[in-house]
Amino acid sequence: MRYSRNCRLLKRSDFDAVFKSVTSPQLGRLIRQRNYLVYQRFSEQSPRLGLSISKKAVRLAARRNRLKRCLRDFFRQHLAELRGDIIVRWTTDPNSYEYDDLTKPLSLLIQRSVS
Repeated sequence: MRYSRNCRLLKRSDFDAVFKSVTSPQLGRLIRQRNYLVYQRFSEQSPRLGLSISKKAVRLAARRNRLKRCLRDFFRQHLAELRGDIIVRWTTDPNSYEYDDLTKPLSLLIQRSVS
């Protein structure tokens, strides 16, 4: 399946809605880790992904782009297991740029939703 436009969070209002939903446990969830934050808003619609990776957090453009590519690819492959709107926000530069290390935020989200 292709990572199409309707699988992405594009508007600021969409991002704001996800950020606001984590304040209520019935509406959403926030997962904090050392390098990133994962915001999830529960909904019955097909899952959508938003990425927030600032130049301050990951300095080199090639690394930022690799990070985005890996997250989008993992999202596309696990679309059936995810639900709601998801935002992955990197706060610091990751220690490793291996695929498994970069996709850890979304795999953690899948693990927590199953258990």
